[in-house]
Amino acid sequence: EMDARERGFAAKSHFCVRGCIGAIDGLAIKIEKPMPWDAPAEPYKNRKGFYAINLQAICDANRQFIWFSLVGSGGQHDSLAFQGSHLYHLLEEGLLDSGNDNVHPRFIAADNAYACTIYMITPYPGQVGDDDFKDDFNYYLSKMRIEIECAFGMLVNRFGILWKKLCGSIARSTQIVTVCPKIEIQM
Repeated sequence: EMDARERGFAAKSHFCVRGCIGAIDGLAIKIEKPMPWDAPAEPYKNRKGFYAINLQAICDANRQFIWFSLVGSGGQHDSLAFQGSHLYHLLEEGLLDSGNDNVHPRFIAADNAYACTIYMITPYPGQVGDDDFKDDFNYYLSKMRIEIECAFGMLVNRFGILWKKLCGSIARSTQIVTVCPKIEIQM
């Protein structure tokens, strides 16, 4: 299954970048201000000034969700929300290590909100226009990362409940958001 995912992403880069098995990003899902008895409000207020929960997700080259997590509040940076997930701990323990039998080391494509690691590749930072290799790498990595952006767009477009603030408790909002990618995965 991972080999098929890798081939899908390799095709996105015209086989210039090999080894990608997923694209990750975070999406701020708007919620009403949490009530004091539900949760402290401040951690849920994001940098754009609205209250949210942080949906972290990974999709394949066909924009199908293969993993998601809702452990982060809207005020958390994407990298911190990801670090709170179970998948992060599995990756830190070597989940993608395949020994010498894998020709292309596997990784997840991410944006600069995440740390570049052995299992997660991010673009070269800053302006790299004077370095053709870095510029080309960022271009092809972007062609892989765009899939998660499109997957989020399709998710929000399909589920109109995500077009506005979710009402109710944090637990209820999390349950609603949890169902949406699961339905997408099963389709």
